[in-house]
Amino acid sequence: MNNQLSSPAEKDLLKTRINSLDVSGLQIGQHLPGNTLVQFAGSLTGRDFRVIAQIAPFVLYDLVPPASFDAWVSLSNLVPLIWQPEIDDIDDYIVSTNLP
Repeated sequence: MNNQLSSPAEKDLLKTRINSLDVSGLQIGQHLPGNTLVQFAGSLTGRDFRVIAQIAPFVLYDLVPPASFDAWVSLSNLVPLIWQPEIDDIDDYIVSTNLP
């Protein structure tokens, strides 16, 4: 975030957007702290990154260059597919994904 947002006004806008975002569908059970996520963007946990990756298209759409935005959209689509904290039936999962 620090590399893509240069002005304090852009960072303030991003904080406001994050604070205002309804994240009830992400099953994280809390309000997102925009100030913390923006201020400490370089030292967040994996869980924070997962959340940021999923909300990025909704908060960054006019703050980053188009190529960066496209990368965030791709990452946002990929994260829920690979970030599975639990797989109910691993044998069926492996068969369905054609994993060795």
